[in-house]
Amino acid sequence: MQITINRKFSHGLTFLGSYVWSKYIDILSFGDEGDTGPRNPFNINSDKGLSDNDVSHRFVISYIWQVPKMTRFTGISSGLMNGWQFNGITTIQKGTPVTVLSGPDTSLTGIGKDHADVVPGQTVNAGKKFEASEIIYWFNPAAFQVAADGTFGNVARNTIRGPGIVNFDFAIFKDFQISERYGKVEFRNEYFNIFNHANFTNPNSTVSSGGAFGGIFGTRDPRFIQFALKWIF
Repeated sequence: MQITINRKFSHGLTFLGSYVWSKYIDILSFGDEGDTGPRNPFNINSDKGLSDNDVSHRFVISYIWQVPKMTRFTGISSGLMNGWQFNGITTIQKGTPVTVLSGPDTSLTGIGKDHADVVPGQTVNAGKKFEASEIIYWFNPAAFQVAADGTFGNVARNTIRGPGIVNFDFAIFKDFQISERYGKVEFRNEYFNIFNHANFTNPNSTVSSGGAFGGIFGTRDPRFIQFALKWIF
């Protein structure tokens, strides 16, 4: 399902918003057998599940607001008070799926993509989250174990969903009109991830990785700020 709202430019304001609710299923998302393809070449359908690219909910809105001109100002004060423009893009979405891998080639097929086995009695969602100065465990690592010898593992593909994304980009533009002949100078002040929100990467999902298993060790881009001048003539 896709919903789009579009306000055409009027009275200095325009915005475009969209929301997508979806479910994307496949057998393999990219690559070939022997690389990132199905773990069991004799039963490809055993890897049917959520795609690595599945995002069940995604909301994006972009907007531009040109501040109305204030005619009561003239000369230098008009140049300072007028010509401002505010722009932004907001993205909020669910995370992408993650498959819990065993690590060793327990199936002895040489593919090396065997899934883990479930540990009976353990709860997957019992992990620690966002503990200061500690590893962030996105799920309970004790809920999984290396697959039994001679098997492909009994955990289905992409059963855990990683962290989502909440990102706000914002920009301030200001036009300084020079003349009809020499055009104008545009000042730009842009903020990427303006609130410096921590958007975490997917967790380590390989059982044999020891203490790193289940932990999150990376984030997407932090806040970036840039300034620019653009001469338009």
